[in-house]
Amino acid sequence: MPRPTAARPAKIPKPIEAYYKTLKEFEHQYALHEGAVGTAFQTLLSETARRHKWTLIPQLSDKYVGKEIRPDGTLNDELHLVRGHWEAKDTSDDPDAEIEKRSSASTRSRTARVTASGNSLLPWGS
Repeated sequence: MPRPTAARPAKIPKPIEAYYKTLKEFEHQYALHEGAVGTAFQTLLSETARRHKWTLIPQLSDKYVGKEIRPDGTLNDELHLVRGHWEAKDTSDDPDAEIEKRSSASTRSRTARVTASGNSLLPWGS
C-alpha cells in the first residue's frame, strides 16, 4: 500500500521560489557557506515580513543586560516593537550548542535559524 504524501500547495509564493532558485545557483557555484545562504534567506525574510507590515533590519545593535548584541536581522513592526531576531548558521556550527549558549544567556526571545543546506528553519528561544 503506498504511503500518503503531503499535498503540495497549488502555487508556491514568489519569495520562496526565488529563495530556492538562489540556493540552487549558490550550490552550482559551491557557495553554501553562512554568508551566501544568509543573503538568500535575508531576502526571503525581508519580502515575507513586508506582507505583515514588519521591517527586517540587518545587523541592528542593541543593548541587553548590559551587553551589546547584533543579530543578523531584527524584525520590527510598524510601532517599532521587536517581533523577532534572525541569526544565520552554517553546517559547521553546532545548533544544540548555539541554542544552549543563547538560552542560558537569555539574549533573545525569538530567533530563526537556517542551515547552509537551506532546509531548516526553527523557532529558537523561550
